[in-house]
Amino acid sequence: PYRGNFVRTFTARQVNDLYEVRKALESLAMRLAIRKLSQEHLEQIRTILDQVQEALDCGDIAAYTEADRRFHQAILQITGNETLVESLNRLAAQIQMVRILANRDPEVVERTAQERPRILAAIEARDADTAARLMEEHIDGVRRAIVAQLEALEQAEREPLREWG
Repeated sequence: PYRGNFVRTFTARQVNDLYEVRKALESLAMRLAIRKLSQEHLEQIRTILDQVQEALDCGDIAAYTEADRRFHQAILQITGNETLVESLNRLAAQIQMVRILANRDPEVVERTAQERPRILAAIEARDADTAARLMEEHIDGVRRAIVAQLEALEQAEREPLREWG
């Protein structure tokens, strides 16, 4: 007992709660990061977003997911805010599991791919309000899609099994 592999599953409510917190924390991270943004930071973000797009173009969802994680992590690290970094890092494993689930949905992948250039443009303009709002919308779109998927699964599980005959 208690050995071997375990599969973590999420309810729609757990994902909703997680992503509401993530949205607030990453919006704050964006605002704080833009205050400290250097040309080197911009180049780092551009490089990561190029890698996100390259992975997507190649159909390499694992590389896409990892590059997307690095993008969010880069913004967080730029803030230099240890409490914020620790808070999001505590949620990182859960966020990554949901991110993997989300990236299996081609509609989510396509929509988020279209959102990143707008986020980058706001970062380059050092427009903290717009960048934070776009990040919130980016995260909230994933939240809505995954919550809807999980709610549909939960509903299907609640429906009584019908006998064939």
